[in-house]
Amino acid sequence: MSDNNQHFKIVKHKDYLYVIQENISIVHSAYTNDPLNMYLILGNHSALLIDTGCGISPLKPIVDKLIGSRKLLVFNSHAHWDHVLGNEEFGEVYIHENEEKIVSEPYNLSHAKELFA
Repeated sequence: MSDNNQHFKIVKHKDYLYVIQENISIVHSAYTNDPLNMYLILGNHSALLIDTGCGISPLKPIVDKLIGSRKLLVFNSHAHWDHVLGNEEFGEVYIHENEEKIVSEPYNLSHAKELFA
């Protein structure tokens, strides 16, 4: 299962566990750790999304389709750009308090501007 732009690949491991793989090599060829894995765990009444990816392509419509009427909780494993830049699509997002400030302020990518030149 993939969305129309082939940016995400959805792998169903169990009835309750999906891995959403994001193609981050499109950001720059230097990112050879492609794909980025996000995890969606489905419970009876709620679902947990671990990480929101790069924010390049809409993730929420894919997640909404997979979770149905379940309540969604979103958790960032850590504050690296490729795990949190999709946060803006979701309401409340949880992260460890040591990294809360990083994701609460605009993310500074100025150090990467030469990658996009």
